[in-house]
Amino acid sequence: MNKLHAILIVNLFLAGPAWDELAQGQSQASKLITKVYEIKWRKAEDLASLFNTLPGSRDHGKRPAVVSNAFNTITVSAPPEQHGIVKELLRQHDIPPKRVLFEFYILGASRDGEGTKNGLPAPIQEVVEDISSLTHYRQFEVLASPVITVSEGGGNPRSLKIKGQFFVEIEGIRVVPELDRASIVVDKFHFGAADKKIANDFLLRMYAMGRGSGNLSAYSTTSLTTPFIAASGETLVIGTSQVSDSSELGDAVIIVVTPRVLE
Repeated sequence: MNKLHAILIVNLFLAGPAWDELAQGQSQASKLITKVYEIKWRKAEDLASLFNTLPGSRDHGKRPAVVSNAFNTITVSAPPEQHGIVKELLRQHDIPPKRVLFEFYILGASRDGEGTKNGLPAPIQEVVEDISSLTHYRQFEVLASPVITVSEGGGNPRSLKIKGQFFVEIEGIRVVPELDRASIVVDKFHFGAADKKIANDFLLRMYAMGRGSGNLSAYSTTSLTTPFIAASGETLVIGTSQVSDSSELGDAVIIVVTPRVLE
């Protein structure tokens, strides 16, 4: 046996396990099947998180789901048996737009006094007690408790009377499915109030021009604009807005909401 022949035999002997491992890896990788799923009703990016926990696909070092916003598709690479799970998840969650019911409590908050002037449901009372313990507000009054129903993707501006007048705008609603319960995303919530009766169109125009407008100087006013996210059935404080001058509205207005996805 010459020297070159001996070297080749040794190299083949050492390389054997590596070839076996590579072949095994190729065999495992070949079990992954890639499919493109077209999303009909929802945003693909909202549904992609459903597939992040698919067993098996991450074992191959691949992302389980890749989103195309342009085509609203999700590309899933997974073992064959996992695609049945993908189809079932899409059947459950890629559904027509839902309607969301928003139950608001508009609270006037004051530094003076104690407790609430009118009754509150237990979940709202718990929120008020938390607010009282964390802020300098001690007395609360329910100014209004409007209930508004909004379809996903739409908005539903309202102008409702309290002591004075206020308006509520909700825009950009979408329901994001989760494995336990859905989350509700609101791109824009806009609230404004004045302590005296103002024509609806005039009130909206004044707020559109901004709080700095001299047209509002004759009124005690407050406003709030914010996005928010809540789980269906969760009660949360959207925000607190100071009143420009203390009045029947109180020293501040606190907005509490419980959104629920309607089945």
